[in-house]
Amino acid sequence: MAAGDTSKIDVEKISTVARAYGDRHGLTAAIEPLASHRWDGGRELPVLHLDDVSGIPFLSGVEGVDEYQHRARVRCGDGDLFATVTERAAGYEDYCRQYLGLGSPEHIFARPETGALEVSNGCTVGATYQRLIERTREASGLLIEPYMGIEDIWALAQRLSADSGCCVQVVSPPPDVTWVANDKALFSELVADVLGEEALVVTRTATDVPTLARHVREISKGVLRV
Repeated sequence: MAAGDTSKIDVEKISTVARAYGDRHGLTAAIEPLASHRWDGGRELPVLHLDDVSGIPFLSGVEGVDEYQHRARVRCGDGDLFATVTERAAGYEDYCRQYLGLGSPEHIFARPETGALEVSNGCTVGATYQRLIERTREASGLLIEPYMGIEDIWALAQRLSADSGCCVQVVSPPPDVTWVANDKALFSELVADVLGEEALVVTRTATDVPTLARHVREISKGVLRV
């Protein structure tokens, strides 16, 4: 099928394969409790933007990495919110509004009990959490658009929905689905199920160094570079 040609896509077949794959790997059961918080595609509600990178282990302890949370500001529009653990740099908000035309969101401080990177945890604490409840009730709902949909993000949505009595949806795949996309062995299996083995490049999987080294030696034969 030519790139961009959607005329031959069999949606029913893909759905059947995806369901079987989800059942085989436990995805169906894992994401079922999150079903009521999955984004339905609407954009009428205010959005809480936050860049929680605490799910990336090697970032812990890196000096200044918490300042990256301010990237969430540039995704905001009028009436949205964004959360960080640090103050904005002088002039940053004026630059976003006056020069970039990015609207007028509300900045809320997250004060995590566990670590500076865990901004989603900080959104469940004290006055910050009460403000989120207020805004959610005022709008009869809220969207949460994270940098990555880690478990803490979905836990925030569940708790906020329960305490506000309103619908709270997450604009992100559930954690288990994201894991499939990042695990190249699992993702290759899904590609093969949907498109066939011929759609894959030469693929080998390994969970230990000796096996990995053997695979590299095997696939390097007859090629210029690996």
